[in-house]
Amino acid sequence: MTASAPTIPTTRLPPPPSSKTEAGSSETPVGSTVRALRVRAAALTLFIVAFAVVGTVAGLVSRNATAAARANTAPSLVGVQDVFASVAESNTAATAAFLSATDGGEENRIQRNLYEDALRRASDRTEDVSSLVGDDSLSHSALKEISASLNSYSGQIESARLAVRLEQPGAENTLRNTLVETQATVDNSVQLISAQLQDQLDTRSGEGRTLTIIAIALGVLCLILLALVQLFLFKSTNRIFNLPLLIGTVLILVTTVMLVRGALVRQAAIDNALDGGYNSITATAEIQRAAYALQSESNLALLGTSTGNIDDLEAAVDLGIITAVENADSLREQAAASELESRWERYLNTPANDPNQKFANFNGLNTSIESVLSDNTTQFNEGVDSAATAVANTGLYVLIGSILALMASLYGLQLRLREYS
Repeated sequence: MTASAPTIPTTRLPPPPSSKTEAGSSETPVGSTVRALRVRAAALTLFIVAFAVVGTVAGLVSRNATAAARANTAPSLVGVQDVFASVAESNTAATAAFLSATDGGEENRIQRNLYEDALRRASDRTEDVSSLVGDDSLSHSALKEISASLNSYSGQIESARLAVRLEQPGAENTLRNTLVETQATVDNSVQLISAQLQDQLDTRSGEGRTLTIIAIALGVLCLILLALVQLFLFKSTNRIFNLPLLIGTVLILVTTVMLVRGALVRQAAIDNALDGGYNSITATAEIQRAAYALQSESNLALLGTSTGNIDDLEAAVDLGIITAVENADSLREQAAASELESRWERYLNTPANDPNQKFANFNGLNTSIESVLSDNTTQFNEGVDSAATAVANTGLYVLIGSILALMASLYGLQLRLREYS
């Protein structure tokens, strides 16, 4: 009987792990991290570029608008008040010259020259303002009306001057009607132009505001995204700091703060220019106009021309000076307002029948008014200059800061990507 070989049981060994499984278990986390870093890099690029574009455009728009306000609107606002005051001064000097020529007297050449200078100055300032107001059709129409009124005014003044020399009746009425009509035309036109220019200043001071708000919001989003990226890196690499990303974050923060600061300083400077400067200019110009009108009426009263508004004009000047003293907000303005108050008292105490002394004291009063006007004009111009300076380079700073921040942030992410390559 043949013996058979014993059967040896076989044990199945588990199959060796395939290379595909090994690769999957070791490369999946790496690939996931790399993709996450690349997605974050793309998101950072998108948001920082958007911040750079919007912030730069906002800075440029704000700068150009404020520069236009400084170069055109602000000088126009001051210039139109000069027209207002020059016509009133012309009225006063014309009346004084007229008074000196009555009863066969020799015309006072000083007063005549003052009249001519004031009239020339009013015409020149009208042309200056016309060249600065841009395409504002209403302002141009009002300025044309002022120019036409001044041409007619000078002709009527010469007519009254000739009539008094020839001792013709009605010369005083011709003079009075000319003064009243011209002043009314100029007053109405100046008020219209001033309102248009103030609207223009408000518009220009607000240009770029919406874009700036959007840019600030984008800056905040960039900061949040940068913080999230650094948090992701901390969790995935257990490293607390990524210096390039930190530098990028600081650059975006600084740039955003500069945008906020520029917008706030610009608006505050414009508000201060209007409240502390231009509003005071218009108030002081009203004092000056009332003072010129008072002097003219006083001269006409000496000629026997009936007048009923001297008391009203004195009250207007008095109230304006009291307001100027109360609103003086610096030592220099307080000193100028006190001097104005003193000169006004001296003018009031001058005897009405002494025209020479009256006019001498009026000149002192007018000098004080012009000193206050000068201070107010300086404050107004400084405010507009400060607004322009606040946003002069904001767009450039945003562009440079954003580019540097983007470069630093991408470099920081690239350092981490290299570790997985």
